[in-house]
Amino acid sequence: MWLRQRDDQLQLQRMDTLCQPRMRHAEKKPRHAVSPGERKVNPSSLRREEPIQSQGPNSGSIQGPESSHPGFAKFRHVSARIRLATHSSDEKQSTCDWHAGRLVLCVAFAGGGDIILSASYAHMMIWYRSAKQGRSVMFDYRTIPSAVDAVAVSPSGLQFATGRRGLQAEGRINGGGTVEVWDVATQSVVRTLQGYTTTIQSLAFSPNETKLASGSWYGEIQIWDLTAGEFMLIKAHNDDWVCSLAFSPDGSYLLSGSADMTARIWDARNGRLLRSMLGHTNEINSVGFSADSTLNITGSDDRTVRLWEADTEELIQTFIGHSDWIHCVAISPEQRRIASGSDDGTIRLWDASSGEILDMYDLHDRLWSIAFSPDSKSVISGAYHGKVHLRKMEH
Repeated sequence: MWLRQRDDQLQLQRMDTLCQPRMRHAEKKPRHAVSPGERKVNPSSLRREEPIQSQGPNSGSIQGPESSHPGFAKFRHVSARIRLATHSSDEKQSTCDWHAGRLVLCVAFAGGGDIILSASYAHMMIWYRSAKQGRSVMFDYRTIPSAVDAVAVSPSGLQFATGRRGLQAEGRINGGGTVEVWDVATQSVVRTLQGYTTTIQSLAFSPNETKLASGSWYGEIQIWDLTAGEFMLIKAHNDDWVCSLAFSPDGSYLLSGSADMTARIWDARNGRLLRSMLGHTNEINSVGFSADSTLNITGSDDRTVRLWEADTEELIQTFIGHSDWIHCVAISPEQRRIASGSDDGTIRLWDASSGEILDMYDLHDRLWSIAFSPDSKSVISGAYHGKVHLRKMEH
C-alpha cells in the first residue's frame, strides 16, 4: 500500500548506528591481484592515455546556444550564480575539470545527446556539446546544509534529484535523510520528499518521470509517486545498502543492486519481488536495463561485470579484466557494447556477445559514473577527483 509517513520506531532503533555513519566511499580501497581463473589482460595491447588537462572555471554570462530541448533555452536568463567553465578537447575525447576535486556521482545525456549533465556532492554542470569553445553552465547547491550522497538526472534532463543525510552536529547525524527534486532551468527545488530514517544511497527516475525510487543504507526502497506525494515502502535487501537502482524503459520494473551481493527485480506498481540474480561474491555497485528491457547488467566489487536474462535470471556472460572494484556499468542503446568503470582507473569497453574487451582507456583516476550517448557512439564518465571525460567510441 502507499504510505504517507514512515514508522518512527526504525529511527529509534538505528540512531546509534547513524551517529557513526559508514565511510566505505571515503577511504581509498585496497588494490587486488588478479584471482586464479580470471583472464589476464595484456596492457600493451590496449590503449593507455594521459588525461587532457582542462582550464579552470571562468566567470561571465551564459553564451551557449539555444537548445532545441524544451526548457534549456531558459539558461540565457537564469541568475548570476551560474558561472561558465571551459574544457579542452580533440576529435576523440574531451576532459573537463568542473567539480573542484569532488567525486562525480552522476553523469547523463539529454537533448538527444547534445546536452550532458554531471553532478558531484556540490555542483550540477550542464554542458552544450555544440557550444563554441565547449562552454558550459554550472549552478551550485552547496547551500544544502548537509552532505549529498546520491544524485539522479531525469530522462528528459529537465529535473534532477539529490539525496542527503540528516543534519550533522558535532560529528553526529540528526535524524534521517531528505530527497529534493530540482528544476534544472530555474535552479529551484520543486519537491521535497521526507520521512526517511537513514541516509539515501541511490536514486532513479522512472522513464515518464512520475516516479522516483530511492534506496537506503539499510536495505529499504521507497518508490515515490511524485504527483500524489505518496510512497510505497519495500523491505528489499536484508538491512544492507541499496547501492544502485534502475527502472526498466517502460517503467514497469525496478532493478536494485545491493551490498548483500544480490540484484533484484521488483514490480514497480505493487513492490512485489519478481526475480533475484545471484552469483556476485561482493557488493553490487551498479545496475541497469537494456533498451528493450530483456537484459540486466551488474557491476560489483568482485571486479566482474555480469549480463543477465531479465525474464529468467539466467547469467549470460561474465566480463573479467578489471583489477579493482567496479563502480559503474552501462549497456549501449543498440545493446552491442558494455562500458564499465573501476577503481583501477580504467574504462573498459566490452563486446556484449563474446565478453571480449574491445578497448581500454586509462584515465588515472577512480571511475564512479558512466553513460552511453543515445546514438551509442560516445561514453561519458565521472571520476573520483572531479573530472568528467567524454570519449567517442572507435568500435
